[in-house]
Amino acid sequence: MTANDRHPHRSAPGFTVTVQRCSRPEVRAAS
Repeated sequence: MTANDRHPHRSAPGFTVTVQRCSRPEVRAAS
């Protein structure tokens, strides 16, 4: 949605990253 949504490493790695993993399957593959 925002820049933070695309760059979880720039935001809180404990919150955004978790949301990204659950919301975007591409993040799970990248991680």
